[in-house]
Amino acid sequence: MRAYAAYQERYAGSLRESDRVLIELVREHAKPGASLLDMGCSTGNLLLHLSHLAPELELHGADMVGEIVEACRADERLAGVEFYEQDMLDLKLERSFDIVTANAALMFFTPEELRRALGQLGTIVNPGGHLIAFDYVQTVDVSVEIVETSRAFPKGLRFFFRGEREVRDLLDEAGFDEVALTPFHIPIDLPQPEDPAELQTWTRRTADGTGLSFRGGLYQPWCHLVARKRG
Repeated sequence: MRAYAAYQERYAGSLRESDRVLIELVREHAKPGASLLDMGCSTGNLLLHLSHLAPELELHGADMVGEIVEACRADERLAGVEFYEQDMLDLKLERSFDIVTANAALMFFTPEELRRALGQLGTIVNPGGHLIAFDYVQTVDVSVEIVETSRAFPKGLRFFFRGEREVRDLLDEAGFDEVALTPFHIPIDLPQPEDPAELQTWTRRTADGTGLSFRGGLYQPWCHLVARKRG
């Protein structure tokens, strides 16, 4: 978590391309004055940029790490944003929201944990509201579990590439419909790290100009997801 917080801090002053798309999706689906919760908000970067680009929204953030939540509450740049210490697998919020975002926060859950997490998120999205996420989703019906052992994670980091059908079925079970999945192809070029052990995103262009994202030697099937809560 501390390593990820340090990574996030690098983007406090500049907007990541994936966040640019996510924010446009929020603006497309949010009515003026809508409430938004960023679930798994980490250092609050997305909320910081939303406060400038969509100031009409009522912003909230939640994370399971208490020290990160306290740091967000103490950050003057995030004044006016309400923060909660919450576990996505066991939410204890007493209110719901028009939009809930989950930005690179779902890929670490096992299939059963993902079912539980989406079910929990379904309880805090208002009827007709939206879940908007950025995560690993493949447009084929194949799900892959990966354990990545590296210098940064010597004990192994487990994450999942979800198949589209699995994600759609779990969202339907959690009370969502009108699911839209859009693969994300990065529009800028990021150099490959000189150190092969450095797990920093880099890009490679295909013959047709599509930008593919890699983490070390692993292609990343990033995807933006929008789903509407039924009712």
